[in-house]
Amino acid sequence: MKKVFETLLMTPSRVRHTVSILYLGVVAILSLIPSRTFKDIPSFFEHMDKIVHFLIYGAMAALLCWTFRKRERRQFVYYTAVILFCIGYGILMEGLQGAIHAVDRSFSWADIVANSVGAVFFIPIKERFLPSGLDRLEQA
Repeated sequence: MKKVFETLLMTPSRVRHTVSILYLGVVAILSLIPSRTFKDIPSFFEHMDKIVHFLIYGAMAALLCWTFRKRERRQFVYYTAVILFCIGYGILMEGLQGAIHAVDRSFSWADIVANSVGAVFFIPIKERFLPSGLDRLEQA
């Protein structure tokens, strides 16, 4: 597992940025295509889409942490910026859903909460599972 983290941390900046931009684009497309596109996808319980929002925005936070290197003394600012970006992006997508009536979707505060919790939830998971030696490697 350590080898995987080391490889990911050594990925060139240009590649990390490209992957993040592509991910943000995919999230935008999924957020703005008509809801009827997803009608054939089974829902195992009511509000399952909130779990999907949670996972997508948690993955977004993880990806942004991978993309942008943190500085040892500025961890709070670093994590706050990642979280605020994810929350802002989620609000933007929800706002566009409410504004573009052709996509057959609507603004949802519950989706924003799920997005935000997903982004926030990632941070302690990252701190728990990323070994400290790899944190130092990330600083290089």
